[in-house]
Amino acid sequence: MPEAIRLSDVTAQMAGGDARVGGRIALSPALELDLEILADRFRWPVAPGFSANLRGSARLAGPIGNLSLTGSTVLQRTTYRRELNLQRLVLEGFLAPQRLAEAPTGELTINLTVAIPGTLEVDTSLARLAARGELRLVGDVPQIGLLGRLEVLPGGEFEFAGNRYELLRGTVTFTNPEAIEPFVDLLAGTTVQSWEVTFGLVGTLDRLTASFSSNPPLPEMDIVALLALGRRADEAGELQAGVVATSFFTEQLTGVAGETGDPAARVTMVKQLSRDWTVTVSTNLAANREEIVTSRWRVGEGVFVEAAREADGTYSMELKWHRRY
Repeated sequence: MPEAIRLSDVTAQMAGGDARVGGRIALSPALELDLEILADRFRWPVAPGFSANLRGSARLAGPIGNLSLTGSTVLQRTTYRRELNLQRLVLEGFLAPQRLAEAPTGELTINLTVAIPGTLEVDTSLARLAARGELRLVGDVPQIGLLGRLEVLPGGEFEFAGNRYELLRGTVTFTNPEAIEPFVDLLAGTTVQSWEVTFGLVGTLDRLTASFSSNPPLPEMDIVALLALGRRADEAGELQAGVVATSFFTEQLTGVAGETGDPAARVTMVKQLSRDWTVTVSTNLAANREEIVTSRWRVGEGVFVEAAREADGTYSMELKWHRRY
């Protein structure tokens, strides 16, 4: 029985692409690989509904049960067309740690560099853009981490809350060697009536922070009212604008947790419109997404007026007096 098998320029079909393999397979005293692989159109499943189209070289080496894959690849033109929205992105961000914790430890260690020379494209109803950068896949299958940085090329655009924005700046950074956790830093602009509005979005998928500015300058409430209603807060009415402003930030989450299957869970957001006026929006995270809107005015010391729209669509008003004894 031979102690090893040597391979030279063996062709193979793998992951939808072509590969040429050479190297050595040791049979004794234990089965061990040392293979050089040249791959073209190799499709790597990076995320649900998305596979990267790679070309490059890699080395697969080590004993069976403790293999390592190292190498350098280039991303060929790859387009992400899966219809998604911010709700789905956030939901997948929430569930990723749980999936990884439940997944068994793999038997393949990966350290693979992926150069992206402007060949990564997104073409969906939410966004149209192209990106460049360099990433590195690391870790043990299936607990893969991603390191590196992507930069959005000029000319990109995306939609948020019904408005179309031109991307002025965009980066996505990956720093966790044990998971795929993007940190987003986007700056985009749009025009509403005669105002140039700038919208920023920064953070991880489960903790995104939005910011707004305009030229000529407007208060943030007016900007949000412009984006949501097409009118400034004073034109739309302060109560309506206040409720819309609150909903504007919460609507991206209300669809998310509804998919988690917890009908009792709610998302509650509070907006302080003035020193004495607060609007609260509480949204049911089940499929029916029942919403309760409460507006509370402080009339005097310990005296409050509350107007509410209940989940069943009815309205109520109460006068409350708080007194300490």
